[in-house]
Amino acid sequence: MPFRLTGTSITRLFVRKQDVDTIRFLDPQNVECSRLPPHCSQRDALEILNLHFKYASPLKELARADDQWELRWDVVLGLASSRITMAEMIAWTGMRHAYVERLMDDHCCYQIDRLGWNRQSATEALRRSGF
Repeated sequence: MPFRLTGTSITRLFVRKQDVDTIRFLDPQNVECSRLPPHCSQRDALEILNLHFKYASPLKELARADDQWELRWDVVLGLASSRITMAEMIAWTGMRHAYVERLMDDHCCYQIDRLGWNRQSATEALRRSGF
């Protein structure tokens, strides 16, 4: 799968839009040659979920992380598949926060918790709006 790394240190991994589903449906515990630890770090979970560090505490509560901030992969991937964050919707649409929020409200798609919106409902609203 083609990808590129950017920045002075590796801070972002860019993947083509058409390859996103391939990544999303990978089970990291069952990928051959995977060297992933049994748990996901807080930082990795925040990156996977497109969340700013200020959401670390709500993530810890929702994911029932231990005091070492280790989260189970299935919980993190479950959150990623069930929720979409404002950052992801902004990247998807190229629009500002206020526009995306109004668009969600117009489609009666409301934030389900501090982490984000129901992924299925929000993506349907985005598609109905031409994105």
